[in-house]
Amino acid sequence: RAYLQLVGCLVEEVVGKPFSAVVREEIAEPLGIADQLYLGIRDADFHELRPRLAALSMSGNLSQRQGDGSSSNRAMLATTPQFFNYGPVRQACIPAANGHATAGGLACFY
Repeated sequence: RAYLQLVGCLVEEVVGKPFSAVVREEIAEPLGIADQLYLGIRDADFHELRPRLAALSMSGNLSQRQGDGSSSNRAMLATTPQFFNYGPVRQACIPAANGHATAGGLACFY
């Protein structure tokens, strides 16, 4: 996943825009899916979309995975599906892990 973060940073430096704006303007809008594909949900769209976002979960008991609170355990928790249910995370542009799309938008993208 680190390479996707690097690609996102490289694109921002070269283009001079946030990566999420580049994805929206150069990919989603030309494909006609700007209202169906998001890389980090914009503030303006978040409250409208929030009720329609799937809640992610993980099988098993998360409390068993919490461990001793060390930084490595906290980092592991930040990669659980539940972490991505948190509003500010859904709104952040995380090139390696934070795409949101409708089924039709995702099909069109690919």
